[in-house]
Amino acid sequence: MSAELGRGYSFGGQWGNLNPSDAGLPAGLTYSSSNSSVAPIDSSGWFTILSPGTVVLTAVNPREPNVHYTITVQAKNEVPWDYQLDGITLSVGQSRYHGFSSYSLYTSFTIASTVWSSSNPSVVTVGDQEPTSCQLTANAPGTATISGVVTLRVDSQDGVLTFTDNVSFQVTVSAS
Repeated sequence: MSAELGRGYSFGGQWGNLNPSDAGLPAGLTYSSSNSSVAPIDSSGWFTILSPGTVVLTAVNPREPNVHYTITVQAKNEVPWDYQLDGITLSVGQSRYHGFSSYSLYTSFTIASTVWSSSNPSVVTVGDQEPTSCQLTANAPGTATISGVVTLRVDSQDGVLTFTDNVSFQVTVSAS
């Protein structure tokens, strides 16, 4: 199965999705993970994707130790979110806030912070910084790319997890 960073899943639920003709899993299984740094699994069969990679999750029935149920999980190296961020045009001397609108974040995800920078501070400088916006001041005619390193936070059963992603937009500064 393919899984997303920061998301939690139920072994039994995923087993049912992958094996729809199966009658279900027996009660009292013991769970293990081949790589707990990618996806640890607890005694109830709940697992959370902590980092990209491949992990094999196994459930064993203590009454039938030779019967194993396995799920291979491919954890993608991407955070499950998206955003809208358009370029802007400013005039020399103009200052304004500009930022992005995020969407497709799971309810457990929040945008913790963004560190903004300008590729050409002589044209546009970055002032006050907020998680989804920054203050821009147009200094001279030209163009600059404003980049942001976004820190996303998720509260999971395994504690607070953080992930980073990058956003950018172009600013064009006109003389008047």
